[in-house]
Amino acid sequence: RPPIALTVALLCGLLFRVDSMAQPAEGGRDSLSYKSPVLLAVSRDGGRLFVTCRDADALAVVDLALGRVIQEIPVGRNPHGLVEDPDGRRVYVSCRAEKAVAVVDLETSRVSRRMTVGNDPCGMALGLDGRILYVANAGSNDISVVDAKLGVELKRLPAGRSPVSLALTPDGSR
Repeated sequence: RPPIALTVALLCGLLFRVDSMAQPAEGGRDSLSYKSPVLLAVSRDGGRLFVTCRDADALAVVDLALGRVIQEIPVGRNPHGLVEDPDGRRVYVSCRAEKAVAVVDLETSRVSRRMTVGNDPCGMALGLDGRILYVANAGSNDISVVDAKLGVELKRLPAGRSPVSLALTPDGSR
């Protein structure tokens, strides 16, 4: 594991600029432009940092041992929330401008599927077994309950005005 000082320095650097590898992100933006990092999560194995980059429409993958961005994966317009599945093979990314969640296959570094959810999806939580994905939809004031394996919305729960974040209890029951 990298020392805490390196991790903090890396995170601070991400707040200012996330440099991609050599190619522009989808849409032709140059690789050195400000990426507008939104949210981040450390992988379950502790080796990578995932960062949603709003203006790059991408998910940046940082190798924490190397201390640099190793991939920038196009995911869709205005990515926001992210959550890794329990087996570490996929990352779910909410795309606010598309009413969708992109499923990123980490082995191929590509979006393998898009799941339709409510308006303006933001934060997400994944059930302990990785089967059910909960998505806070700020624009439609609800929470999409999605079967993550099948890629279909099962139902919507009312959530009040503009929910942007959510979390499950440690046992996953609420």
